Amino acid sequence: MSKAVAVSISGVTSLCRFHCFYARLLYGGGFDLAPDGKLLTTFVIRDMPESEQQSPKNEIIYAVGNTPREARNKADDQISRLLRTYRNRVILLGEELAKQDIFPILDIFYRDPKSALNARIGVTQGKATDMLSLKRVGNVLIAEEIDELIKSNEETTTVPKVTLETIYPVMLDPGEDFVLPYLMHNGKRVDVSRVSMFHNQRLTGVLGPDESTMCLLLQDSKGKLARFTQKINAQNGKSNINEFISFNVDKSSERWKCLFNRTVKFRFKLDLNWKVSVEEYPKDQLDSKT
Repeated sequence: MSKAVAVSISGVTSLCRFHCFYARLLYGGGFDLAPDGKLLTTFVIRDMPESEQQSPKNEIIYAVGNTPREARNKADDQISRLLRTYRNRVILLGEELAKQDIFPILDIFYRDPKSALNARIGVTQGKATDMLSLKRVGNVLIAEEIDELIKSNEETTTVPKVTLETIYPVMLDPGEDFVLPYLMHNGKRVDVSRVSMFHNQRLTGVLGPDESTMCLLLQDSKGKLARFTQKINAQNGKSNINEFISFNVDKSSERWKCLFNRTVKFRFKLDLNWKVSVEEYPKDQLDSKT
């Protein structure tokens, strides 16, 4: 029995190495609007090392096409072996492109039965190709860095938990809008602290960090933490450390009421209730029960 298991494991390992060797793996993709109205695609391709002693490396491939499929085909023409998307980690949309209907851009991934539908999706300030062209952030390859940044900010209720799979039914629902993570350059690093708002599958605006967290709380999409720092007891227009309080939202509940009148068709009243834990307030004695 042990010999059969050993042979089976060895066969699976050899098959995986054979498949990876004859495929080029997509780990990140970016889409931008080209100056001539065409589509500029940026693919982060990972070559799997042949031995454990070697480190994986990224190769950036650029292609321009009239459609995502044409650009994908032109990218295939530039590389040896086959391009596969089942290990994809992230899809980025440039800001100008996101102002158009994004569904046709993502449709290529839904039509591929081997596509990684758990890949995260976000919008970049400026062009997506500029961010993916960083290649590395510190010692971390760019696709993994963006994926981990988005994941950590999901836990702090900064950006929503959105993948290619979860965004698909929302885009097809005409009665529901959505938000996506908004990524910005911060020197040679990436800042993921905002969300981009969409209506009719088009980018309409960007919310700041506190506004993003508030938006997700209103959507009942709280992560493990939801922290705020607010200024209180301001005196003489000057700020000092004693005038700020930091707290975490433990529970959030809201109650909506729709009001109707002749001048304004609809008006909504919102009562928002939070149960919070004060984490820092230098002015007060937090060890006091009061």
